[in-house]
Amino acid sequence: MQNMTITLASGSNLAVKIDGDESWPTIMLLNGSIFNYHQFEPVYKPQLKKYLKHNYRIIQYDYEGIGQSSPKKHNFDFLTIVEQHIELMDSLNIEKCHLFGISKGSIIGQIISGKYNNRVLSFSGYGNPFLTTTNTKNDFKDRVENILLLQDIFDSQVDHNNFGRVFDTVYVPTIYYKKINELTPFEKLKNIWVKWKVKPMLIGVLIKNIHTLFLKYTETINVDDMNKYIEILKSISCPVLLIHGSKDETVPYLSSIELSKIIKHAKLKIIDGLSHSRPTVIPWEGSKIMREYANFINSLN
Repeated sequence: MQNMTITLASGSNLAVKIDGDESWPTIMLLNGSIFNYHQFEPVYKPQLKKYLKHNYRIIQYDYEGIGQSSPKKHNFDFLTIVEQHIELMDSLNIEKCHLFGISKGSIIGQIISGKYNNRVLSFSGYGNPFLTTTNTKNDFKDRVENILLLQDIFDSQVDHNNFGRVFDTVYVPTIYYKKINELTPFEKLKNIWVKWKVKPMLIGVLIKNIHTLFLKYTETINVDDMNKYIEILKSISCPVLLIHGSKDETVPYLSSIELSKIIKHAKLKIIDGLSHSRPTVIPWEGSKIMREYANFINSLN
């Protein structure tokens, strides 16, 4: 296990975690939403390692502006993250890798796989957004309204002192569809456990970056950009597996169905009963996703 910092040509530093020998094939994990690379630690990574039949080097990292990486120097956009990902691969002497992304990480993986298909061995994602999904935009409009209640700490990072307030203000309404003071006694107990699990994933994130990202998700993509995005998707030539939960409350599973129509050779797996976020912290749910992904990777050998 190795933790390191990679400095890009722009001067930005990316926090990287490497698990495995450099002689092994590489799987790079792409974080969702505003979470740092700890998003994979509680469930996804240990479950993936459990089901893989061969040794793989697994790499996690924080995007610029997230976790232990440098503060964001530019406005948020997917293409910047994509270019920084390729630069990170170059810095680590990785010619080709497998990609697995969650939610926003899936969008990053989609674009990398289309623009740089000679660098990608396979791509898979869970909770895969298709950039026109209306329900996703509406969900994030609600989150933007909630995070505006944190204006007094916008310029602060999420830390051990303010995490509880950030989580209860922004994420509780998303999870329970009600405010923190409306939770039942059982929901309050459950919320304590969920907060404990999620906390390492959000520590170090600038609160104003959360707001910027949520705003990005509410934007309507123009026709020209949409056509470019679709052309990128059509350019994907590597093996693809799109995994989605049937009860996804943030990105409807129809999004993955639409993607599978554009990426003609993509395999599609809808897992009954899974939501968008719960598998991140609940082992028996995340295990179903990682078993499908590991079977996919194992089948490529």
